[in-house]
Amino acid sequence: MKNKGLLLAITSVALLLFAGCSDNTAQLESGNQQEESSQSMSQEKSSAQSSSHTTASTKNSSDTANKQISLQEAIAVYRKEKPNTDITGIEINSRMNQLIYEIEGMDANKEYKYYISETGEVQTKDEKTLDEDDRGEDERNKEKLSFENLLPLDKINAIAKKEVDGNIVEWSLERELSKTLWEVKVEKNGKQTDISIDAQSGNVLEIDEDD
Repeated sequence: MKNKGLLLAITSVALLLFAGCSDNTAQLESGNQQEESSQSMSQEKSSAQSSSHTTASTKNSSDTANKQISLQEAIAVYRKEKPNTDITGIEINSRMNQLIYEIEGMDANKEYKYYISETGEVQTKDEKTLDEDDRGEDERNKEKLSFENLLPLDKINAIAKKEVDGNIVEWSLERELSKTLWEVKVEKNGKQTDISIDAQSGNVLEIDEDD
């Protein structure tokens, strides 16, 4: 009977030890799974952030590379270079599939011409001394463009296309007498048409079709 009781006691202790080991193993496996899951989620999050950062960087780089400045921004580039001058003429045309802003200005003694790319880079610039008859504040006031209440270029384009529904290839902003006007060149069916538009009112002043 003693031996039988001792055997039962040893068996009970062994079962308790086995049960304790099983619980610890399960917890360890559970802990490993949670850690692996956490690491996996962390890696996925890190990967997603990295991917997002790469995409954002690529997009920003692409946006910078493809950025095309507006007329107002081109004017700002010129004015930063020559703040004490008046703008007397602007021409916009396409060269090798890129827009070029040609901006002319003057002060009391010199006239200036800046060529600005569609990305805002000053490509070339030129200046020369005015003739004696063209110097002075009075002459400068006669030549300078008025930017007050200037219509947006997209509205000028719409007005021109209403007259001739073709491809606009060139724009010139100039002054005639007391008016600031746009000369818009439109191509259609192999012909070019020049349309003069009041830059402030939008009134069509003249239409000249090339023969």
